[in-house]
Amino acid sequence: MAQPLPLRVLSHMLGVPSADREIFGSWVSVLFDLTGNREENRSHAFGLTRYMSGLVAQKRREPGDDLLSNLVQLKDRGEGLSTRELITLCLSLLMAGYETTIDQITLCVLSLLYDPSLAAALRADPDLTPSVVEELIRLSPSAFVSFARATRESVRLDDVTIEPGQPVVVFILGANHSSLPAGEGENARTGHLTFGHGVHRCLGAPLARMQLATVIRALVERFPRLAIAEDPETFSWKTGMATRGLTELRVRW
Repeated sequence: MAQPLPLRVLSHMLGVPSADREIFGSWVSVLFDLTGNREENRSHAFGLTRYMSGLVAQKRREPGDDLLSNLVQLKDRGEGLSTRELITLCLSLLMAGYETTIDQITLCVLSLLYDPSLAAALRADPDLTPSVVEELIRLSPSAFVSFARATRESVRLDDVTIEPGQPVVVFILGANHSSLPAGEGENARTGHLTFGHGVHRCLGAPLARMQLATVIRALVERFPRLAIAEDPETFSWKTGMATRGLTELRVRW
């Protein structure tokens, strides 16, 4: 369940025809595969790039009501991105919004099933769903470390001094559980760094929240007896550099 939803949402946003979504999804999946055959993965990655190039051309000929068509029309009016930039942007959206959302859905459902009283509270008051989702992504983020940043000035943490220009990687999972303030703006309001911070904060955060709230609310309403169907000790975890998630989560209802 966690895999088809983000694929459908992103495909719909980009205007990918329904008939192409299965092969499109297989190409997108290899962007995150660190353990598969390198040559095969490279072939799939090239296939995805070629497909996106063709899709841009198609949207130029026959624009639709989708994000890619709007971006193509901006480019043709001299206001937007080059064709290469359009393709890169689409690939970036897929890399940022596909696998991470799959993992976040799974982790949120797992956390919910660990606490049946929470699911009961949501059934009693569905309006609590957005705030519960916010807490679940704080406690169990799929992206557990950030991309490297560089310090702009000397910073001292305990007995360590970080000099200007040195790379810093934020441990998001630890920061989300810290008692320290989360900064300013939305981070202060939500109390977590799951979607990053500053100008490089995740642009897809509202879309991810919408999908998570939709899934949690539907599961709670439709499957009141939903429960984990395997021993947590046997869970198979994905191998990732910056994200974490289960290869599958078996449930019963």
